[in-house]
Amino acid sequence: MTIEQVIAGNEKAMSFEPKTVNYSINLGFPAPLPDGFSEFALIGEQDKKREAIPKIMKLFETYSATIVSMAFFNDQSVDQFIMNVVCDLNSAKCSPEELLIRLNKSNCVKVAEMSPLDGRVFGKFTFPLTFFGEIRALAMDADRFVHLFDEITKTFGAKAKDALFQNGRTEGREIIAALKEKLGERSRDKQFLFENAKGLFQTAGWGKLFFYPEGADIYKVTISEPPSDADEEAITGNYFLQGLVAGILEPFLKNGVKLSMIRESYEAEKKDLVLYYMDKASIKELAPEEDEEKNEAALSSKKVLIDREAEQEENKSDEAAIHVTKIIKSIDQIQDEKKTKEHRSPVLVSETSSEEGGVQPAEGDILGSGIQIIQQVEKPIPLRRKKKSAPIDNERDYDSTDTIKF
Repeated sequence: MTIEQVIAGNEKAMSFEPKTVNYSINLGFPAPLPDGFSEFALIGEQDKKREAIPKIMKLFETYSATIVSMAFFNDQSVDQFIMNVVCDLNSAKCSPEELLIRLNKSNCVKVAEMSPLDGRVFGKFTFPLTFFGEIRALAMDADRFVHLFDEITKTFGAKAKDALFQNGRTEGREIIAALKEKLGERSRDKQFLFENAKGLFQTAGWGKLFFYPEGADIYKVTISEPPSDADEEAITGNYFLQGLVAGILEPFLKNGVKLSMIRESYEAEKKDLVLYYMDKASIKELAPEEDEEKNEAALSSKKVLIDREAEQEENKSDEAAIHVTKIIKSIDQIQDEKKTKEHRSPVLVSETSSEEGGVQPAEGDILGSGIQIIQQVEKPIPLRRKKKSAPIDNERDYDSTDTIKF
């Protein structure tokens, strides 16, 4: 069994965890709190936590302090815990200040602090936001996030797309490196490591990640409930997210694999973003030979080399992406036909050229790799982000301006 199959586990295409297991992690209160509410931060010793919690709860009960919410956090010091309690003290038998004194006098609390929450939507003590208790994190409105990147790519074009993808990819690889350090020997279990990566991905607000190797260097990723703007329109074209997913996956794939985006689509009804990746080396193998000859001819001038290589790489990637799009659409059709015809074999990758003007296989032809062409697919028209008047489903194939290069 390959690593790809291991990390995919038992997840089947379009078979996700029940939506009912999703619970929002709220920063702040849904509305300003009325007068008489207070927030307490209590620090205690980790090894005495089991005995401390019932005693602390008893104190609040004794003075008729109604607990509205309660959370526990690990301090940077692993031998301490932090207990965050929001209370309604309108019916309490003592003032907030008196309750604070009682808590500080308790032998199960090292330090207690209190802050009134009258009319506030955010508390005072929950700062900073961190991963693993030490890596500083920032929360950002997804609406601002997607529009910021959209504006950057419109202004700076392909270079910005590549920069966003590469930065996302670096972030993904650093996540895996940090998890390996935290998990130690347990990180040798690839599936366990990948489950932790998916957990961080989800907790950080990127969505629920599902991975399906499609064979022959094609990789399908589904992100359930990905980040979007307020109107749930700016879903596709998130190059940082595409790179982030690639960076998380690459350490689990064959050595040297670098993933390039070849197609994405969004299923609005299910709130699922579907991404298709392919190994860059495989994309080059699918590119027309004459384009490779043009690359070699460009070596005569160093200054011209950069511009020509960039242009030719875009052309090659465009042709390869069109070719791979045909493959994927054949896969999709075969998967649909499987529902009624169990005997049909899955499509992997053909080695025919999608070069315009070349000889294309006819419907029903068997290719050298043993793959039957189900239908002819016209050159895809790149679709942009859906507008409010667009249909429910939004599918996007990558053209020469959108293909990410390494």
